[in-house]
Amino acid sequence: MIAFSGTAATRRFDRAAADYDDLASVQKQIADALTAWAAKTCPAPLDVLDLGCGTGFVAEAVHKIWPSTQVTAVDASAAMLENARRKIPNARFIQADAAALDIEQKFDLVFSSMMLHWLPDPREALRRWRAFLKPDGRMYVALLTDGSFQEWRDLCRTENPTDGLWDFPRIDFANDFAAESKRQSIIINYASAHDFLKRLKLIGATTPRPEHRPFSAATMRRLMTQAPRPFPVTYQVLYLTMQFLGKV
Repeated sequence: MIAFSGTAATRRFDRAAADYDDLASVQKQIADALTAWAAKTCPAPLDVLDLGCGTGFVAEAVHKIWPSTQVTAVDASAAMLENARRKIPNARFIQADAAALDIEQKFDLVFSSMMLHWLPDPREALRRWRAFLKPDGRMYVALLTDGSFQEWRDLCRTENPTDGLWDFPRIDFANDFAAESKRQSIIINYASAHDFLKRLKLIGATTPRPEHRPFSAATMRRLMTQAPRPFPVTYQVLYLTMQFLGKV
């Protein structure tokens, strides 16, 4: 799931859309956990906004939990939106940059799952999104935080290159304005480090840090040789909920 349009990241997600549902099992697991958390604490909402909806993991879960709820789903990737539209035809879909979304409608629930960590200023995005809530509304967010993919970072250090992974937010980046937070560590054992990197590429999640220079072929061969098999990878997931706080 991606938010900012007109970028290389969006093009990667466009190319990944066809196979995303089959390969993004971790993203689906997190989306289900996020919506289940909301269902425990919220009555049936009338209107739900899904920011960075991708192929519709959150929107589909919302539709199953609250069939009569009107869902508005936003993503920058046209191909991702097309897949989501086929699964939830009654939802409203908007192709837009979720980080800069300008919409007058207010919502009972706002969701964002596995997208916020791609944005250059996650705190500012949360402040903007909070303004989309009705006075009694709540926002539920899931994202990766610092420590995710640490096994790959540690492996890269054996060759002393700087890994190209995106810089994820600190685990405490939203402590001062989140109403509640939860943490989860998910460990996935990939067949190899190569399999892990290939999976990231196939789901479009390989946007590097802007200053990163690709490793040489020789460096990559050495890293693949040194990596254990299977190759464990940790996803450090942060779940946040926030309430409407008036104008921001």
